[in-house]
Amino acid sequence: MKLKVKNLLSRKFLLTMVTTISGIATTLSGVGGNVGIIAGIIIAIVPTITYIITEGKLDKEGINLALKSAGDIVNGKLTQNNVSRETF
Repeated sequence: MKLKVKNLLSRKFLLTMVTTISGIATTLSGVGGNVGIIAGIIIAIVPTITYIITEGKLDKEGINLALKSAGDIVNGKLTQNNVSRETF
């Protein structure tokens, strides 16, 4: 649960939310006519997609590290003495 709260309060997530909300506000306000509406849509969508891709890559790296560490433990390459909590 703490991890979820930490993710929701991360700078990346908050910045994504602010830009998405500003993009939606720009789109709904109609400032700038059609160009403003299109710009608002782009401003709303691009940060969200970027955030999703970035978090997916970070999750993949974390999973790969955990799998490698688990494999090393199974193969006897790591012992309890040389594994720190930061590894996982």
